[in-house]
Parts: sequence; C-alpha cells; structure tokens
Amino acid sequence: MSSGPCTTVVVTRGETGEGVVEEVRQLMGPADVDLAKENSPESLRAKFGTSARENAVHGSDSHETAARELAFFFPRLKIPWVPGTAPPIQRTLALIRPDCLAKHRDEMLEKVQEAGFEIAMQKELTLTREQAAEFYKEHEGKEYFESLCNTMSSGPMLALCLAREDAVSGWRDKLGPTELQEAKETQPECLRSMFSEEDAAHNPLHGSATLEEAEKELQYFFPKEKTLAIIKPNAIDSRVAIIEKIKEAGFNISLSKETTLTKEMAEQLYSEHKGKDFFEDLTGLMSNGPSLFMVLSREDAVSGWRALMGPLDPEEAKKENPNSIRALFGESMLANAVHGSSTAEKAQKVIQTFIGEVPEEEEEGGEGGEGATENGADGEDT
Repeated sequence: MSSGPCTTVVVTRGETGEGVVEEVRQLMGPADVDLAKENSPESLRAKFGTSARENAVHGSDSHETAARELAFFFPRLKIPWVPGTAPPIQRTLALIRPDCLAKHRDEMLEKVQEAGFEIAMQKELTLTREQAAEFYKEHEGKEYFESLCNTMSSGPMLALCLAREDAVSGWRDKLGPTELQEAKETQPECLRSMFSEEDAAHNPLHGSATLEEAEKELQYFFPKEKTLAIIKPNAIDSRVAIIEKIKEAGFNISLSKETTLTKEMAEQLYSEHKGKDFFEDLTGLMSNGPSLFMVLSREDAVSGWRALMGPLDPEEAKKENPNSIRALFGESMLANAVHGSSTAEKAQKVIQTFIGEVPEEEEEGGEGGEGATENGADGEDT
C-alpha cells in the first residue's frame, strides 16, 4: 500500500446512494483472488487482482466504516443530504464523567445503545487538571470553572465517539438541560436527571453542542496516530483474512514488511519480558517463521488495535470478544496470532527499529489529549 500511488474515490449511486456499500462489495468480489476467480469471475478482484495480498481494490464494509474512512481520507468532505432520504451518519463526543462512570458504567452504556447510537470508538482515561482546564477553556472565568476542572480530573472517565443519524442533536436531546435543577424539574427522564447524585455540583455527562465542535472534541480525545501491528508466524497463513478485518475496522496500513526474525531480533522485540518464564518460548515462536510487520494509522490507533486484537488468551478472547482477531485466529497465550504496542511511544520505537522511518501523513486538529493517562495500557503486549 505504500509502494506507489493509489487512487481513492468516493462512490455513490442515484440520488440517495441507498445500497451502494453492498453493491460496491459485490462489484469487488471476495478478498481472496483465487476465490474471486472461482465464484465471481466478473468481479474486479478476479479480473485485476494478482495475489491474496495484492487484490486490486478495497471498499468499506458498512456505512459506519465508510464514515470513518471518508473522515480519514477526505476530512473536509461534506456529504450532501437529499431531501426525502435519511440524513447522513454523524459523529459526536460523549463524556461519562468520573463519578458517573464509577457508579453507573454498564447502565449508561446500555442506555447509549438503546438510543440507537453505535459506539464507534471509546477510551477510558484520566485527565490532568491542566488538560481539563484546556478542554473547558471557553468556560474560564465563570464561577463553576475551578470546580468543573477538579471534577473532570478527579478520576477515570469514559470518552465515546457515538455514530448515528443526527448524532449531535440526538445525544443532546437524551442528555437534557445542562443545569441539574432544570433537568430534574422539566425532564426527569433525561440522562442527566437519571444519573446525577443528589448533591452533585455538575451534571454527569457531556455532549458536543454542534457538528463542528464534535469534530474538534473528537480529535482531542481520539487523535489520528500510528501503531505497530505484527501478524505472528503461527497466523501468517491467515494474513489475508486478518488484513481484511484490519481494514474493516477503519485502519489504513501505512507500511508493511514481511520478515523472519532471528532469535536475537525476537529477544530485542520482547526485551522487557526477559527473565520471565515464557520468554524463551515466546522468542522461539517469533523466530520460527515469517512475521508481517505493519504500521497502522487511524483515529486512536493504539487502543483501537488493542481492542481489535482482543485479550491475550484466545480462550478468554472467545468468551469476552468472540469477533476479535485472537478469538478467531489465536491458538494459545503465546501463539495468539497478533502483537500490538501498548503506547504510541513504544510503537514508534519498534517501528524505527524493525521497519524504518514512516513518512508523516497530513493531519489536522489539536493536541489529541497528549499527556492524558489512558487506563489499561501498562505494558508491551505479547
């Protein structure tokens, strides 16, 4: 994907574009070129694909994935709305503040899904006092500003990217009035009324006020970033299917390199695990055949890739996240199909060591919450 120019196009059909995702997928044919030639000989991949990896074309697999990929490749594109048709999918930011998250996490997420929102991305993190002040700087000087910043930095909170038709106004409607007293008196069934504490100084939930504000806030909490992904030797024969899942999740493969690690290289890759019981077995497995190193880019790529991989143990992955890569392709704790870095910094270090410099992509937006503590990213993956 990085060996030469490629053409990226936005495709629609008729006045509404209805069914275009499915039609384009049919036109492309199966991801495996041999299967395409057998089952769909007139498809694009059958005619122009040359191998399982070089299968000529990529296309979004759902309206939600299309929305993510359009935002990645064409950040300024405004999709026109045709009167008489369903409005286009929007994205908005939702924040579950620390107190509410600690007491009502599962119930809140259930309410989000009941309202018809898809959780496109999520991240649990703890803001510093300075980051909270930066995020709410438009409220600086107001009497509640200091208290709000203290509340927002008091513990872990959950940032959600919600996708739905009319997501911005739809989420604001579910939230209800900003002032808790007004919310309880006028909309007792709204989320801010239902999940607020009796003596709370601030409402428990945040939602972007406008579409423009939503994109700005999403970029803050879910910045476009790069991460490292490795398909391990035990899963290399399934790389076509794994890459398809990676693309379906909205990742761009900026660079890839297939290589067979020496024992010394494997030991360098997993150096922080040196001395642990599984170190010899792990480095032996990783030097036992070819691996595929990939640089993935997307909004919130590090945590997004870790979520797509699933738990380290494939058996646990099958129970907790049956559609994850490790649930589908993993064999054991060590032969669990894929590897991913736990932070952007660790990813960059391994990328430079094993792949080399990756050209910077043009990016827009703010600081992406740099410096915030993301929960659950405490060590390099195996």
